[in-house]
Amino acid sequence: MGGGVPEPDGRWRPLAPGEFILGYEDEDSRVDDEQRLPSAPATPLGRCGTYMVYRKLHQDVALWRKTLRDAAHGYEGGERKLAAKIVGRWPNGAPLVTSPEDEDPDFDPTQAHSNDFRYLDDDPDGRRCPLGAHIRRSNPRDALGWEGLDDAGLLAFRHRIIRRGMPYGPPLAPNVTADDGDDRGLVFVCFNASLSRQFESVQQQWLNDGNPFALGDDRDFLLGDASGSGKMTIQGDPPFFVAPQQSFVTTKGGEYLFAPGMTALAALADATESGL
Repeated sequence: MGGGVPEPDGRWRPLAPGEFILGYEDEDSRVDDEQRLPSAPATPLGRCGTYMVYRKLHQDVALWRKTLRDAAHGYEGGERKLAAKIVGRWPNGAPLVTSPEDEDPDFDPTQAHSNDFRYLDDDPDGRRCPLGAHIRRSNPRDALGWEGLDDAGLLAFRHRIIRRGMPYGPPLAPNVTADDGDDRGLVFVCFNASLSRQFESVQQQWLNDGNPFALGDDRDFLLGDASGSGKMTIQGDPPFFVAPQQSFVTTKGGEYLFAPGMTALAALADATESGL
């Protein structure tokens, strides 16, 4: 979710380093006549540091499988394709935008072009990747408009994060739809220069609110809705609706942390050596 942005002509536009690292120009600085830097802690902490989000996310895999099995009875694409529609990718990572009917067996996520796709030109109405799919919500790319055409493009640039997830707990045995009692899920870590503008905005405005995508009260179906009121619409003729379910993912713990850069670490080391 970090790094660059695919442009209409197939090139990639690098994001300003200040979107992730304190003390450098961000996207606002690039369009500011005075090229002012974003606010940051005073030196030495405010140089090369960043903010880190840590979350432990319990995943109810059995409920997820049962939900897919039940919902797929009325879906002509079957359980596997329905899961891909909810996520926006096939099990091997191939995006639905470029592989709408089945996963590309030759897909290689390490290749530079593997994530070179857009929504406005390639899939504006969500017939390939649904408007409410997880990857489309968490990173709308050009779906909210291109920079220069309206403010939505710049808005998308300003909500990017650098993130990584690591699974924990033993995998649930294949085809099992009953909870075995083991704790399993994902440890989520991300880095950004502004917790409120980046991580929290992605969570609140894109994942938990359907309005930016003209989806009303619908939330990200993959994460679920504790109230059990969030359905999902799979665009098509006719559209297919996945019935509301309880949450598949539950936050078990988390923390906001400050990750200092080398400049701050060196200053702290100097202070320790001098007895301060």
